[in-house]
Amino acid sequence: EESFQIVRRRLFEPIVDRVALQATCKAFSELYAEHKDDFPGEAQTEAYRRRMESAYPIHPEFFDHLYDAWSALDTFQRTRGVLKLMARVIHRLWVDNNTDAMILPGCLPLFAPEVRTDAITPLGTGWDPVIDRDIDGEQAETTSLDRQRTAFGAVQACRRVARALFLATAPNVGSESGRGISAEH
Repeated sequence: EESFQIVRRRLFEPIVDRVALQATCKAFSELYAEHKDDFPGEAQTEAYRRRMESAYPIHPEFFDHLYDAWSALDTFQRTRGVLKLMARVIHRLWVDNNTDAMILPGCLPLFAPEVRTDAITPLGTGWDPVIDRDIDGEQAETTSLDRQRTAFGAVQACRRVARALFLATAPNVGSESGRGISAEH
């Protein structure tokens, strides 16, 4: 929780509209409760809503991946690495006039060279072609799928899912058999 506050203080102006913050987090909580079979159980608790408020405007899932799996990488510095990557992500989303209610794992703009570099450098070599072909870019399969189905493309559904999966699973910090995330996450 303290890490959320450090990142928020350093990268954002103080939040003055607490009503909007609470309304946004309440809407997420209601969505999680309404679709309880589609989301992890902890996302439906009051404690999780408080975590969202503490991390706002960044979703706590984004922080969880960075502070858990990514920080376990020898080449990714826990606080400095998170701050640097999030600064690049936030800047790119601002430049692109992103209007999402919160910065979710699927918002990770890997198509942007500065974000991509900061994201893949700690992972080692070989990630550029994976991102270009499978995750995020004009020639990526996800972009093609989003273009083929306008309902997907309107919200970049395929790209967002691929970005979230990358964020959650790319760091190899344990055995290969332990990699991955649940469908709910």
